[in-house]
Amino acid sequence: MITMNELAFQKRKAILLVLALLSLALALGWFRRVKGPVSSSLLNLDEQITLSVNSISSSKENPFKQSISINTADIETLSLLPGIGRVKAGRIIEYRQVHGKFKHLSELVNIKGIGPKTFEKLKDYISLK
Repeated sequence: MITMNELAFQKRKAILLVLALLSLALALGWFRRVKGPVSSSLLNLDEQITLSVNSISSSKENPFKQSISINTADIETLSLLPGIGRVKAGRIIEYRQVHGKFKHLSELVNIKGIGPKTFEKLKDYISLK
């Protein structure tokens, strides 16, 4: 037979267990609301970048509405060009700083890592504007 003290103790124990589970559920819900959209938006951003890079490198047509200016574009924009990563984009910017603005698109072949084949891939995507 269960005494009143034991019954009260079991009730308190059950109530504490329910409160602990409720707290855990609330914490998980909050965490999903706060952290979930951030990580999913980062995933979406990563997918968008991957799709953009893949469409640039696999397409023969210019996917940009306008050509990218090699005289004004930043490193992130230049690195989206086919065959150009962050290192070559940095070299383009360095060349621009040392020699001034490009006067001809073909000057890109003066940059280490950009030869005639890479230039052929790039020429439809770039401009001097």
